[in-house]
Amino acid sequence: MDALALVGVAAAAAGTAVAALAARAGRTRAAALWLVLAAALLRVPPAAHFALSPWDERFHALVARNALEHPLVPMLIEQPLVEPAPDDWRHAHVWLHKPPLATWAMALALELFGVNEVALRVPSILFASAGAWLVFVLARRFLSDGAALWAAGLAAWQARSLYLVGGLRATDHVDVAMTFAVALGALAAVRAAEAVDGPRGRFAARTAAVGAATALAWYAKETPALVVPALFFFLLCARPASWRARIAAPAAALAVAAAGVAPWLLYTAHAFPAVAAVARARGAHYFFTVVDHQGGPWTFHFRNLPGDFGWLAPLALALFALEALRRRRDLLPLVAWVVLVYGVFSLAATKMQSYVLIAGPAIFAALGWLALDAWPRERGRALRTLHFMVLAALAEHARDPLWASELRGIGAAVEALPAGKRVVFGAPSPLECMFYARATCVGEHGDAAAVERARADGFAVAVYGGRELTGALQLPLDPRTLPARALADALHAAGAREALVFNARDSADLREYLVHRLRHASVSPELPRRSRRLARKLASGATLAVLLPPGSPPPPALREEFPEALFVENATYARELESGP
Repeated sequence: MDALALVGVAAAAAGTAVAALAARAGRTRAAALWLVLAAALLRVPPAAHFALSPWDERFHALVARNALEHPLVPMLIEQPLVEPAPDDWRHAHVWLHKPPLATWAMALALELFGVNEVALRVPSILFASAGAWLVFVLARRFLSDGAALWAAGLAAWQARSLYLVGGLRATDHVDVAMTFAVALGALAAVRAAEAVDGPRGRFAARTAAVGAATALAWYAKETPALVVPALFFFLLCARPASWRARIAAPAAALAVAAAGVAPWLLYTAHAFPAVAAVARARGAHYFFTVVDHQGGPWTFHFRNLPGDFGWLAPLALALFALEALRRRRDLLPLVAWVVLVYGVFSLAATKMQSYVLIAGPAIFAALGWLALDAWPRERGRALRTLHFMVLAALAEHARDPLWASELRGIGAAVEALPAGKRVVFGAPSPLECMFYARATCVGEHGDAAAVERARADGFAVAVYGGRELTGALQLPLDPRTLPARALADALHAAGAREALVFNARDSADLREYLVHRLRHASVSPELPRRSRRLARKLASGATLAVLLPPGSPPPPALREEFPEALFVENATYARELESGP
């Protein structure tokens, strides 16, 4: 962790300590608010890096940037050279791969705070921090105040959430928004179920609120929003309500939700019929077909449960379910919530780790129950402390990496072109480049014919690096990137798709540059040593590279131990070799 991450953890720990003191003084709501503040403080460091992550964030960021000018036309590539196929979401013109809630929220943040990488993560910081409050309010309906505060504290310190807020894991801001919307819908469902025996008008209004929350969740991530009315049904089944109410109320909530999402569905079906048809079929396609190699056994999500929610989560859920079946029938809706989410996504062919986070509030409630309600305090204290420590994790990454600085330079240079349609050939990381440069960015350098075709279509043309082409503005390479670019070119020439680079300085910055030029890369300041992990990587086709200072021959012992290694001289990134026999 760097200094900013340490400050964030220290500030969040201080906020959590104040929350504990407030809880001891009986000021429960104040304690919960301190935990919300701790959640926000903890999420600022992973969000405070000036680069787009090489996962889904780059897509969401570009759609959000284009939404500043076209809020009702979700666009990935604003002005493509060639119209892509309707199912090609990675190069799409109109982008309906995800509903618009997250990208609209990100666009609003860009409008308020300026177009930069940190601004687009502000909504996720707010959603995740508010999510800790929702966990507290939900858990308090079923557990003691202390257990509800503990559940909220675990939500505040959840490592997986930190990574998503920072855009450092796939599905990032969309799943953060979805988790918040489902938690909000769950609270609405609990409130509605509590009113089932009250005045009919109050029950109807709260049922409509369940539908509105379901619609909000649909605008975050479509079909998984159905967990909200399903939970409403489970809650009504746990109360002395008639079966008519148990069926009619969730159906009414679904009707309200349908009325909320219908305008968007009708609009997109009319305006973008081919892309909308693909989007409508996406849910079933992901359920029955492995998409983008994101498959796995049916145990995938269960095996990730300790990593997502802490190593005590499986034990907490098992004991929580047993308690619900034996003594606390009112807890059964929370158990059913977890079973439904994990059951459906375990059956789905496509599996990604963050899909099940919408069950998070119920799992945190189970953990809070285990920590404070199920065990005497003297027995539970050690378990609570260890679990807390497991969740407090932050990864090191470059905050202003070289590759992003290079793209900002391209964005500034492109402004020399006439306003209107622009294209840049030879752009590194074309998708990310379009966030920084108001132009269509293409990875290939192109040739004279490509330049002429683009100009005939009304584009002003620029070429980054490469040879000069008539009719195109020549953008010189950023000299700061030349050493990293030379290393990437050497690895690419060697056929590397995954590079294991050793004896390197500035490892975080270099790794991120190589990741954006190659498929995968890891960078270490150490010399390679034989290990099972390294052997597995090499057996899977990874390329081992050792950096050397100019004029330094490869150490004979190292060449003998790793005959397959690629030795590359690089004055900027190579560390001096230790002298020895």
